[in-house]
Amino acid sequence: MLTVTTKDNDSRPRMDFRSIGLYSYADAASILGISTSAIYTAISRGRLTPTLTSLGRAISESEIARYRQENLGRIGNPTK
Repeated sequence: MLTVTTKDNDSRPRMDFRSIGLYSYADAASILGISTSAIYTAISRGRLTPTLTSLGRAISESEIARYRQENLGRIGNPTK
């Protein structure tokens, strides 16, 4: 079940997708040990695929694991 949380100074509800294996871009970046801008770059290059939810986009746990195995630690363009 999804839980709705709010911050003290924020009246907007926030969904906790972690209970169903989905993570925000910031949470995914933290898990992978990279910056949020690196997450956006990976998405724009097609290396990471977000999941569309009713409240926006999130990254699945399996997609984080796949990205970690296939792409993490490989910097720059591939050699020809």
